[in-house]
Amino acid sequence: MTRRNRTAETWDKARDAYLAGQTAEAVCARFDLAPSTFHARARAQGWRQCDQPGPDPDISPVLDPDDLRPADPEELLLMAETRMTLAAAAGDPVAAMRWMRFHSAVDAIRTRRAAAAEREVRADNKAAMATLRDINAGARTISASARTALNVARAVVDSGDLESLESVFPADAETVAPNRAERRYLERKARKRR
Repeated sequence: MTRRNRTAETWDKARDAYLAGQTAEAVCARFDLAPSTFHARARAQGWRQCDQPGPDPDISPVLDPDDLRPADPEELLLMAETRMTLAAAAGDPVAAMRWMRFHSAVDAIRTRRAAAAEREVRADNKAAMATLRDINAGARTISASARTALNVARAVVDSGDLESLESVFPADAETVAPNRAERRYLERKARKRR
C-alpha cells in the first residue's frame, strides 16, 4: 500500500473546493486524496459543511410563492443528465442512480404534460369541427332557400302576375327559411304558373 503525502497547499485547495460546494468524493478524486483521510482532516480542522455557520436569518432571501415559476422540464432533464454523468465519472454509483431516478420522474411529468396538451388540442379541434359542420349546414339551408325563392320569383315574373309575387313573398312576413317540403311546394306552384 502506497502512502500518499500531500502538501499543505493541496489540502488548502481541497478545503476551498469542498467549502465551495463540491462533494467530498469529487474533491478526493480531483486531488487524489483518500476519502477516510479527507473526512478525518475535515472533522479535525472543522471545515466540514455541517461545521460551517448557517446563513444569517436577516440576510437569507425570503421566497415569495408568487415569484416562483414552474420548472422547465427540459432544463431539469439536462441538469439531471449532467449530474448523473458527473456522479458516474466520480465513481459514485449511488448518486448516479439517484439522479437517474430524478431524470425518470421529470421525464414522466413532461410526458404527462405533453399528453394533456395533446388531448386539449384534440378537444378544441373537435369542437371547431362541430361548429364548422353547423355553419356549413346553415349555409346549405340558406343557399337552398335562396335558390327556391329565386325560382319562385322567376316563375312569377315570367307569368306576368306580379301581384301573386306579393302573396308568395309578403313584405311584412318574418324572414324564415322554408323547410324542404315548403321549398318543393313553392317550386311546384311556380312551375304550374308557367
